[in-house]
Amino acid sequence: MYLEQCNHVVLLGQAWLVGLLTSLLVGEAVAMLVLGWILRRIEVPAPPGVRSMEWDSAIRIPGQDTVLLIGAADRIVAFFSIKDGKPEWLAAWLALKVAAKWDAWANITKVPPKLPGVADLDFLRSRASWGARTYQRFIVGTFVNVLAGILGVGIYVAVVKSSVSTDLVRSVICLLAR
Repeated sequence: MYLEQCNHVVLLGQAWLVGLLTSLLVGEAVAMLVLGWILRRIEVPAPPGVRSMEWDSAIRIPGQDTVLLIGAADRIVAFFSIKDGKPEWLAAWLALKVAAKWDAWANITKVPPKLPGVADLDFLRSRASWGARTYQRFIVGTFVNVLAGILGVGIYVAVVKSSVSTDLVRSVICLLAR
């Protein structure tokens, strides 16, 4: 009886670990590829009269490490909410992300309303490109992260269903733990 219960606990732990790690690692790799493609695809040229270095510095995303952590949090929340049958967890997380991002989008369209020496239409074009890139990074990045969470759950289920192939490993772990 002990060995059977222990095997089940170890199996779920293995499945949980493999599923979550798949979600995190594969999701990160795919997100970097897709987001890199978006960055290359949507150029955000400096408005005429503004030096490129100054413009690039102004629109650069500060705290890139934080962005990576938020992506990992997306994948973790997606994994557990789907695995545990709690879609409201994912819905709440996505609502929080949209609310937090709302302010950043407002800044793109409002701050500053003009640049001295730059025609309004030229500045509008640059801000529109910047806004499009930011919006697409947010939407596509979040989508990729949720898909990675779903993939992780699929791996979790596959590991649980393939329990026969790992019975020996689990039995050894249970015997050693005893």
